[in-house]
Amino acid sequence: MAFDQSDKSPNDSLQAEPSNNRENLEREFSQLVVTTSDFASLTEELKHLHEDSDEYWYAMGLRLQKIADERLYRSGGYRSFSDYCTNSLGYSRQHAYKLMKMAQFINEQWKQATTAEQRAAVQRLFSLGFTKLYILHPLPSETIYRLLDEGVMILTNNHLESRRPLESVTIGELKRTFNQDHKASRGDSMEESKLIKLISEQANTLLQLIKAMQNSASYNIPEESLQTLEQHASSIAKGLHMLDGK
Repeated sequence: MAFDQSDKSPNDSLQAEPSNNRENLEREFSQLVVTTSDFASLTEELKHLHEDSDEYWYAMGLRLQKIADERLYRSGGYRSFSDYCTNSLGYSRQHAYKLMKMAQFINEQWKQATTAEQRAAVQRLFSLGFTKLYILHPLPSETIYRLLDEGVMILTNNHLESRRPLESVTIGELKRTFNQDHKASRGDSMEESKLIKLISEQANTLLQLIKAMQNSASYNIPEESLQTLEQHASSIAKGLHMLDGK
């Protein structure tokens, strides 16, 4: 499996596995490897990859990365990588970078896989396809592999929860599940932000009161005590501002 060609050879990492498994993996991905630096050849491959393989997104990502990194598009008369993607391939720059990002994601996972079990997990991830991977990739690696191992909890039409393997979950179900999780997380963050703001306002009000007391002769409070209160209120306000990302 030629996921990465520069840092770690899949051939080397698979030596401990049965020969037939290694050959099957290499044969499955042999058509996806970048084999040329010729711009015209790469462009021709990019235009036809989707006709030959379900994993075309990975092959396209590798080729687009090579063209972008080496600026091969210039030899075709294109002013920029974006210009090339739009006018030669009919892809937006954003979609091209998504393809490149997912190819890089798979390569990174493959480099980190050191056991047969881990490599099998990467193989399963790869088989999920471009769209599912793009939904999952922002999650922490441990979460992704936990979902791969345990499946995803899906809410059915009868409002019952059902745990399903990632392979059988539809893209729509996956989007809805993580959109719900994101909304819940965002709701918690909003409540936390409101609380921080409220406490910060109270700390600032306290600071203003202390200053008023310091400037007024009607308050018979030792100056040292007022300074101590002011220091504590200032520390609270500064800490809350830091927590709130300000």
